[in-house]
Amino acid sequence: MELPPDTLLNNRYQIIRKLGQGGMGAVYLALDSALDKSLYPARDAQVAVKVNRSPEADGSAQFLQEARLLAALRHPNLPHVTDYFILNGSQYLVMNYIAGRDLENLLKEHGMLPLSLVLDWARQLGHALSYLHQQSPPVIHRDVKPANVRLSSAGSAILVDFGIAQVGDDNQAAAAMGYTSGYAPLEQYSGNLATGPNSDQYSFAALLYHLLTDRIPADSVQRALRQSNLAGLRSIRPDVPAYVQTALEKALSLRPDDRFASIDDLLHALHLPLPDTTNAVPAQADSGSSTPLQVGPSGPALSEAGMLSTLNPVQNPDAAPVRDAVSLSPTVAESRPRPPNGVLIGGLGLLLILFVGIVMVGGSGRLGWQTLAGAGNPVPVAASLSGTPQPTAGTLGQAAEESGTPPSSPSSATPAEPPAPPLTATATLAVSATVVTPPPSETPLPLARGGLVVFASDRGDGQTLQLWTTRLTLTDSGQVASNDARQLTHSPGSKRSPVWSPDGRRLLYVAPGGEGLGLDIWLMNADGSQPVNLTQRKGDDSEPAWSPDGNWIAFTNNGRDDKIRMLYLIHPDGSGLLRLSTEQEEFGATWSPDMKLLGSVTILGGARILYTRHRVIPSATPVHDYFVTPQPFDHFAMLGNLGPVSEPAWSPDGGWVAYSRQNGSRHRIFLARYPFQLPEKDINALTGGSVDTHPTWSPDGQWILYNAIRQGNAEIYIMRATGQLQTNLTLSPSRDLDADWQPIP
Repeated sequence: MELPPDTLLNNRYQIIRKLGQGGMGAVYLALDSALDKSLYPARDAQVAVKVNRSPEADGSAQFLQEARLLAALRHPNLPHVTDYFILNGSQYLVMNYIAGRDLENLLKEHGMLPLSLVLDWARQLGHALSYLHQQSPPVIHRDVKPANVRLSSAGSAILVDFGIAQVGDDNQAAAAMGYTSGYAPLEQYSGNLATGPNSDQYSFAALLYHLLTDRIPADSVQRALRQSNLAGLRSIRPDVPAYVQTALEKALSLRPDDRFASIDDLLHALHLPLPDTTNAVPAQADSGSSTPLQVGPSGPALSEAGMLSTLNPVQNPDAAPVRDAVSLSPTVAESRPRPPNGVLIGGLGLLLILFVGIVMVGGSGRLGWQTLAGAGNPVPVAASLSGTPQPTAGTLGQAAEESGTPPSSPSSATPAEPPAPPLTATATLAVSATVVTPPPSETPLPLARGGLVVFASDRGDGQTLQLWTTRLTLTDSGQVASNDARQLTHSPGSKRSPVWSPDGRRLLYVAPGGEGLGLDIWLMNADGSQPVNLTQRKGDDSEPAWSPDGNWIAFTNNGRDDKIRMLYLIHPDGSGLLRLSTEQEEFGATWSPDMKLLGSVTILGGARILYTRHRVIPSATPVHDYFVTPQPFDHFAMLGNLGPVSEPAWSPDGGWVAYSRQNGSRHRIFLARYPFQLPEKDINALTGGSVDTHPTWSPDGQWILYNAIRQGNAEIYIMRATGQLQTNLTLSPSRDLDADWQPIP
């Protein structure tokens, strides 16, 4: 039964048009009539309605699983389910509408895609997959491929289609109801082997390989049977760095244990190469695209004829409909591309020859990996129940290819897999082992384009907070480490809230100003020399925030008799002191990267609410740029949806504000998207500690430093901007606080 335009579903969703059709149903573009049109633009009120009309119980159960699974997820690179219901025997799933196109269509139009753009999408999708894998129980997508990645109007990569997702422990063997040749790892072809996070890692690497080469990787079954080889990435794209090839080939290893321990480790390997220039290839213009794709420092550049005009035909009402944000969940035969006949034959042969060859060794119940040898040529397969995986016997090149680990001798491209004779019926088990490991890195990897961090600590005398610096690096195991801590100041009086200048050459901090002055804002050189008291005002001056252009310093002062905190501006040379606040209590300034907005916390009815001041420069000589009435960051509620806000910090790309939210005695770090549009999806909790405060962004926007009190001790923690990899950097009995990352000019 078709749903014609203007059909009203569930007394709420008004059908606009059909987006696509599948074997079990269809997806429609609809308007959510329950949203207030005065607050939501028409485009933001659009939703995708997926209808499932399959009478079969399996189809209904699969649909319900997808609905419940998606409804519980909250991540900017995953679709957000808002509703699901049943009408007249049909099931309906409602989610946010992603108007962009999928990467499969993009590949068909452009061929090879620019490296910088692919790595930016890799970061976004990798964080989404890591988020799924860290759920309890973990969520395994099991169908990562270009057709299941859509690009939003802002250029964000959204992972869609959870029709064959698995929820549960990765030690449970569970065959997928469908798979896609070239993207599915070997273990996904059979219910005898467990699929888990490393299965998604294989598919994720296959997707990136395809985007960079415009070639689908060789099917895993055909590779296992030596009927096909995985071509070296750099033999197709010489402009791709060697470390990218090494990382992807490791993630594409046939044996799950030979892949990275996690998606996060793969991301480290993709974005932070070892400092080895032996195999470096000179930077070249990205090739393989018939239409230039422009890329900015943090994502696609929205030029008039740039990427997004190509990706989003929805701007043209006459354009052909594109696929919806989730799959149509038709039958496997229609929605899941089957391998070619050769792969099916090879797959059957593998199951008949390889899995029948499973042997019992010892008492362990774990599936291991050994080698089925035919005519002297090793083929990795599931073999024993031994608790110890058995590496492949053979040449160095063969072992390196199958494990994903490069040979110790450098080369500009990993050679293709050597051809081998077909398997014979006289196959036997080989147990000899050759282990190949990469050479250790000689120097740690600097984090976030430099890694120098300033912080306050009393580790010197156990009482006085002085300023220190340390360098943050990544270890070989992908962990963040703090190194080379050095004391920067030694003068009397505790110092707090250090802030780097935009050029990284000077530091602001808060320290006692002298008798009768309270706390003041001080300025000194990056080496600790020539400290100068900038403010010298009655009351306490605190929370300094340097403007991105380096011309202004915003700070808070409570010098009034009633101690109401007010917002001030001053130039770095101490001139131009100006009060922004009138009667409202304001504090905690933060600048947007483009300086069009100055954010701060305002007290309203006892609530701490995030407000912003727009930069308005009159034609006449202005008194100052920001003498305008502040507006709420969140317009959707009188007191906002962000909760009690403290210490807001704008991200380097301007897309998020990190802040500390207080609930009773508990403080946690949250993110709020800018511009703020949908309260239910534009606020993300990052931490769950009892007292987490003072979030600070890394220069590349990938990491956040913050204060954390654990068991009564003040420590500095670091985490990914997605809330992952939360790590204690200081691990010291001293007080360590208020870290700030040095910008890199």
